[in-house]
Amino acid sequence: MANHDPTGCLFRDLYDPERGFHLRISGKSFRKGDELNLRYGELPNWELLLHYGFALDNNPHDRLDILLDSSDEDDNMQSAAKRALLLELGRVHGISLEHSVPRIDPKSSEGFPKELLASMRLISANESELEPITINNLAEKTSHVISDRCEREVFSTLEMILQATMASLGTSLQSDLKDREHHDGDVPERYALIYRLELRKIIQSLLDWVMIHDPRSSDSDYQKTLLR
Repeated sequence: MANHDPTGCLFRDLYDPERGFHLRISGKSFRKGDELNLRYGELPNWELLLHYGFALDNNPHDRLDILLDSSDEDDNMQSAAKRALLLELGRVHGISLEHSVPRIDPKSSEGFPKELLASMRLISANESELEPITINNLAEKTSHVISDRCEREVFSTLEMILQATMASLGTSLQSDLKDREHHDGDVPERYALIYRLELRKIIQSLLDWVMIHDPRSSDSDYQKTLLR
């Protein structure tokens, strides 16, 4: 299997009907003996590991997949039906139960994708908060804080999801780093470790962002913004 090159060198396939030639034109020249690399695509590590058997350090396309739960025990039948309908019709605005999140800068105001936050606000809205939301104003209503209560629940849920995902890895950071020292070759164990370590980086960056911007904390940058 050829090594992965994230920059890639694209080929163009052309057909010359007059000469009957199939031409493959490279974007760069090659010399005899040069290594031929392949660009396997803009894939997260779990897909690289699943389909090709390797994972990458500092993969710029690595992401954490988050699956949300829209069920609410406090919903009456009308609210539950309305929430489900808005979730379905809101797909055009990126509102969904499934999201992929890249590694982020915890200090950046641009943290989680706005589509994820909008989806979680819709899911977290109680009956009275949900009442004024319609398909016509859905995108506008969920693009910012619906209420302090709702936003606190969004952050609480995010924290629980991330903590549970981190725990599901089944190993500690220290043990993974120690094991990494003993797996330097091209072996499956090494790539499994890379996958876990890189996923930890993403989860930790998201947890750090939640901690810094958490509206439940009076010292958070996010709470200071709400109070302005």
